[in-house]
Amino acid sequence: MAQKNSLQFFILSLIVGIILLAGTFSFTSLTKAVLNPDSFTHFKENSWIGPIDVSGLNKEQSLQLLSKKTNEWKQKNQMTSQFLFERAKMDSETLTFDVQGSVNTALNGQRNQLQVTLNENLWSDHLLELGFTGQEDIVDFVTFKQDILSFAHDLQPNSGNFNLTSYINPQETGVSEIAQASMPFSINDASISSWIRKHSTILVEPNQSLSLNDIFISEPEGLYSDEFKTILASTMYKAALESPFQILERNISQTNPFKIQAGFEAFIDENKDFIIENVYGFPLNIETTQSGNQLEVKISGHDVGIEIDLDPLERKVLPYRVQIQTIEKSVPQKTDKGVEGVEVNLSRTVFLNREKKATFHVANDLYFPKHEIQYRHKVETSELTPPTSNDSSLGEGTNNNSVDGIPTPTVPSGGGSGGTTNPAPIIPPGGTSTESDSDEILKEDQTKNTK
Repeated sequence: MAQKNSLQFFILSLIVGIILLAGTFSFTSLTKAVLNPDSFTHFKENSWIGPIDVSGLNKEQSLQLLSKKTNEWKQKNQMTSQFLFERAKMDSETLTFDVQGSVNTALNGQRNQLQVTLNENLWSDHLLELGFTGQEDIVDFVTFKQDILSFAHDLQPNSGNFNLTSYINPQETGVSEIAQASMPFSINDASISSWIRKHSTILVEPNQSLSLNDIFISEPEGLYSDEFKTILASTMYKAALESPFQILERNISQTNPFKIQAGFEAFIDENKDFIIENVYGFPLNIETTQSGNQLEVKISGHDVGIEIDLDPLERKVLPYRVQIQTIEKSVPQKTDKGVEGVEVNLSRTVFLNREKKATFHVANDLYFPKHEIQYRHKVETSELTPPTSNDSSLGEGTNNNSVDGIPTPTVPSGGGSGGTTNPAPIIPPGGTSTESDSDEILKEDQTKNTK
């Protein structure tokens, strides 16, 4: 009897031990599963790493998916930073995605952050390309860096540039005048009143462009004259040169029909537009007013210590040739006066807190000279007589006859800079040529598109 009880006790103890062992193993496994995500076989529903859904995937599958998505994002969204008229692409290795760490630390059934690190050395090189280094008192680089990492954490599409201007600490609240320009116009032209009535103030948001032709075409009832369109565009262009506007399209004419100072003409017709883009990082206002016979344009925006100055114009006169063509004596003699050409180079310099940052070339405007043609009777050698001082065919006094109406005191030798030359040898006013090269007299329409 005692032996039977001992056997029963042994069996009962064995069963209890097995139960306790199984319970302990189950509890340990459960605890490990809760505290150690690596123990998951598959992620549960509603498990995310950054913007990537990893529900139902195991660790290896999740690693493959994250690697694929992050590589695709880096290829399609190379970060670009901009400071006014200068852009720089960020090295693709500046941002590094820690895919392994993101998967290992991800919690089941939750939204987890995609881990990204920023290479400080490559980051500094990137800022140096834009002329910024050691200027933490001017630019909020901490916020700038956080915004870039935020884009990467969420794999957001980078639709534009990171504008450093928007991270500059503002010097004061509100807006102030940044630039202004004025030009004379015909006081009898009703176009100006029509424009001011509808567009006295135009707000241009950051990264937004403005096309004057789009406005003119959308308002056929505006009845804007051709002269007004070009004068408005030219005045706006002159002001924009000293403001944070990028010139996307701007043209010049062949003959400068409205006598706008060379260098500031922005010619407009149905095929030629004037387009500018706000690269400031803050909204810009364009205000148009009238003062007597002056059309005035003012540009205003937030003051962040940026100043843009137009460098002195580099103006070179291009003298015209004088050609003599013989005619029958039955035809009256005459002279088609020549017009000097002009070449103008424009640049502007950017200052930040009175410190020079960079100089940018804007345009090279070239108006070819219109050569003078003197129609003269053929004279036999025996009939030659010395010319008189009143003979207009000598081309005297032509220095005041320039393409933009600005008199020039002297006539320098011809030719342009940067490889630009006159199409034929230059003979100063008063010289002669008997060549019949009419194609040199009037050149094709010259148009210049700036950056």
